[in-house]
Amino acid sequence: MTMRDIEAIKLKKKQQKKEKKAKGRISFDMSRYSTRHMALKIAYIGWDYHGFASQATVEKTIEGHVFAALMKTCLITSRETSNYTRCGRTDKGVSAFGQVIGIHLRSNLTQGVGVVNPKEEEAVEVVPSDLNNNLSHPSSSSSSTSTSSTPSKRNRNNQKTNNNDKNNSIEKSKTEIQYAAMLNRVLPPEIRVIASSPVPLHFNARFSALYRTYKYFFIADQYNLSLMSEAGQSFVGEHDFRNFCKMDIDNVVNYKRVVLGLTVEREGSLGVITISGFAFLWHQVRCMVSVLFMVGRGLEPVSIISDMLNLQKTPSKPMYEMASELPLVLYDCGFEDVQWEYDPEAHKKLLEHFHGLVDSLSLKRAVCDLMLRGIKLGGGRFFFLYFCSLFLFYLFIIKCN
Repeated sequence: MTMRDIEAIKLKKKQQKKEKKAKGRISFDMSRYSTRHMALKIAYIGWDYHGFASQATVEKTIEGHVFAALMKTCLITSRETSNYTRCGRTDKGVSAFGQVIGIHLRSNLTQGVGVVNPKEEEAVEVVPSDLNNNLSHPSSSSSSTSTSSTPSKRNRNNQKTNNNDKNNSIEKSKTEIQYAAMLNRVLPPEIRVIASSPVPLHFNARFSALYRTYKYFFIADQYNLSLMSEAGQSFVGEHDFRNFCKMDIDNVVNYKRVVLGLTVEREGSLGVITISGFAFLWHQVRCMVSVLFMVGRGLEPVSIISDMLNLQKTPSKPMYEMASELPLVLYDCGFEDVQWEYDPEAHKKLLEHFHGLVDSLSLKRAVCDLMLRGIKLGGGRFFFLYFCSLFLFYLFIIKCN
């Protein structure tokens, strides 16, 4: 039995325990509530997670924890009925600041963009009260028709107008669920919802995305940044990137992708490679960075990238290792007409949370620095004592002779 089989058995037992607990709970009646199509912007530190997408045999994924939080807060009934889409699928160890998902969530409202009332299939648009009044009170050009109406009919029209005004005033007094604050209370500390936005029902987090931007961090002193920047411009434009990805023969037939821009900049002691494009292949960014590192270290010429993009010169992918996944971040996903809403209180807690993470990592770095200094100091003492002993032994030999 392999470790993968053992993990699958453990995961199955945990799911059975959760099902037993769920049987004893009072069910939440979602049919009493409207749902709303929302876009959620999610940040996560993925170093200790097995990628973003859920996996049948692995429990620790970003997506798995997000859906666990959505179920725990009763914002959805199931993944299958939530109209869920995701913008990107980051690999194991990769982090994100601007991952975006689209999903139907429980809502307090009955009108608005993306709102679906119970037992209805179409979104209910907001009808302003002044438009209702115009519809209920015809203009002077149709006054002859209005005066010809019976008193009872006019009363019914007035009653409808009053009801519409009352409903609009009640709707305005309602506040939407603070999705970020609610989910962040139950998510693991490495995963946080940064913002939310109501979106139309046709919004798809994957296919509605205009671009995706990745950032890759590295130690700048070890590389020639100007050479890397010069070589990186060969990536810009539409190319066949089959020599810069992990081949997925079963799912991908077209390896042409468009890179919108690539920059190599220095930020203090670190270098940052920023890559934007419409979409990316499996491991494409890490393969691109790996070849740029070869150029930056002087192991390959600047022309290596254009040569690898030319399939006549390089018909098959050369053997090389991908760059590490840990410094890679899905920084941004761009959309048209998505207005992100940041809850002030949740935003304040978000800042405090990430300041705490920075402080924790700073303390860990201090411990590593202490050990590094100790090793260097210990190594110096060792060599000093070693050479002293050699010198004394040499003097002893001379004296004996």
